Amino acid sequence: VRAYATNAGGTTYGAVVSFTTGAAPNNPPSVTTDSVRQITTNSSVAYGKITNIGSSAVTQHGHVWSNTNSLPTINDFKTQLGAANAPAGFSSSLAGLQVGTTYFVRSYAINSGGTSYGEGIIFNTQNFTLPVVEGIDVLNITQTTASARANIFSTGNSPVTQHGHVWSSTNALPGLSDTKTLLGPAGTIVFTSNLTGLQPGTTYYIRPYATNTAGTAFGTIVTFTTTAVVNNPPTVTTDSVRQVTPNTAVAYGKIVNGVAVTQHGHVWSSTTNAPTINDSRTQLGTVLQTPLGFNSSLTGLQPNTTYYVRSYAINSGGASYGAVLTFTTTAYFFATVITGDPTYSQISSSITVPGFISSTGNSPVAQHGHVYSSTNTTPTLANIFNQLGPAAGTGSYNSIFPSTDFVFGINYYIRAYVTNSAGTSYGAVKILRRQF
Repeated sequence: VRAYATNAGGTTYGAVVSFTTGAAPNNPPSVTTDSVRQITTNSSVAYGKITNIGSSAVTQHGHVWSNTNSLPTINDFKTQLGAANAPAGFSSSLAGLQVGTTYFVRSYAINSGGTSYGEGIIFNTQNFTLPVVEGIDVLNITQTTASARANIFSTGNSPVTQHGHVWSSTNALPGLSDTKTLLGPAGTIVFTSNLTGLQPGTTYYIRPYATNTAGTAFGTIVTFTTTAVVNNPPTVTTDSVRQVTPNTAVAYGKIVNGVAVTQHGHVWSSTTNAPTINDSRTQLGTVLQTPLGFNSSLTGLQPNTTYYVRSYAINSGGASYGAVLTFTTTAYFFATVITGDPTYSQISSSITVPGFISSTGNSPVAQHGHVYSSTNTTPTLANIFNQLGPAAGTGSYNSIFPSTDFVFGINYYIRAYVTNSAGTSYGAVKILRRQF
């Protein structure tokens, strides 16, 4: 450096001298650790302040923490909040922490002068806490069902993944290994469990439950008793008997009221005028709800026979019966048949005798054909006959006999016949006389 002065005559300079400036101060920043707040099971927020940036701008700052190092450094877990040009407060979100664990945390700041740390603070993350659940009441109690309400007052500090009720008739302290409802995830709610499959007249122990990461919390145990089965027999009516045939009929009835009916149907007899379940009967099974109309197919009956029939129903109160009705099965009717005129075939040396079934009666045709005799003017099955087998219904048929079955010059008496369940009936007699 040198001095100078300027006037009209110009500028002049003094002698040159030199000097050296002092070195820059190498001061790190100043930082404080203020507090740790908003602590959960796996996170928290740490607060700090840069009180002095030191001899140069702060290039990085934040918090460092560890659950093993009581004086954590930037070699441990840290946040990086970046540069700072002036003193200021700051906060760091500490994530990925372990449940119920002690941590050491402190603030830090870095400039060209080095790294500074605030004082250390110790904090503990929260343990998981159980939900809070309590029962309210048990409602709508029947013999086999009920509904229970409860309230999740708090989910704890982790979500509820399952909730419902547990109950038992033998375990006074029911747990998850007993019968339970599974109502799924939930928040803070009032909920209802529908209890099914209960036994009548039985006392049950029940309590609500809710499960989260901490485990399962239970509410207070309460007891309730299902409704007992009323020991009254059912009320039943016998309504009618229809579709009567020689060996079948259909009986109709109704269960007017009654609980837990275990069996019902109709009873009948041709000899007892007040049949019971010890006589012939149908068994139509259990009944869950009344009133209920029903019908029974009565089989194995005898033709032209009077029967006594009535409805019945059974529960734990006993067996009850409807009024007795009578009906008579129909008799079997004979089939009817017509005998046709014989025709002769010299070419085939045969004689054809037609027949016509004009009615099968009221039972299937089991056999049909022709009967004949040279001595009996009204031949029957006791004489000579052929068998053409069952017939599907009414219609024509032919019996073909070799001519050699008949002797020249002799009159034969021949007629058609048909047999069903009523017996055998015959057509008119025709005279057959061999012609070749």
